[in-house]
Amino acid sequence: MKATKILAISGVACIAAVLAYIVYRQLAQETVWVVKDQYDGQLHCDIAKSATVGEWVILDATLSSDAWIRVPKTTLNDGQLSSPTKPREFTEHVAPHLQWQTEPPTAEIKQPSSADFDLKFRQIRFPEPGDYRIRAISHWPYKTTTNWMSITIAPSPTEPSGEPEPPPTRDLKP
Repeated sequence: MKATKILAISGVACIAAVLAYIVYRQLAQETVWVVKDQYDGQLHCDIAKSATVGEWVILDATLSSDAWIRVPKTTLNDGQLSSPTKPREFTEHVAPHLQWQTEPPTAEIKQPSSADFDLKFRQIRFPEPGDYRIRAISHWPYKTTTNWMSITIAPSPTEPSGEPEPPPTRDLKP
């Protein structure tokens, strides 16, 4: 008798779980996630303050955004940004997914590849000594831009100093 009651209770629990899942799937198909009210995303970047000519500098970034809310699809406005699943409110290491700008625009920004670099970061290097500015731009979920950050690039230790080298000396034997 006890075994029959346990099986009956287990069967009812299983049916309830299946029905809850069906309701959840139906709700998920009829609703989407949108940013509540005004979007106030923040993009934070980390970059070294100095480097040398030709040295690869690591770029890292974190994106945070307002809380997202679930709304019926029927309430969306034309062109309103939405997501079928809830986006993260805080995402680390988004540098590969950002647009990077430098002033002057002479820097080389390396696209990460799984073969040679950690996909969480981007790398940048500068061709000449000087003071540069760099910033990042995110286009998801809305356009967010960092402030300009400064980096000073020093001459490479192997780069010629600009002064002529003295001629080689010879040992003259009489």
